[in-house]
Amino acid sequence: AFSNEIGPLRLARNLALNLADKAGPLKEMALRYALGLA
Repeated sequence: AFSNEIGPLRLARNLALNLADKAGPLKEMALRYALGLA
């Protein structure tokens, strides 16, 4: 998904990454889980 430059896929990828970046507490919970801290 990251190496593909097709317009709609690129737009969807950027939108999803922006939403994830602004997720606040959900982002923190996901990071803690991924690091094995939760």
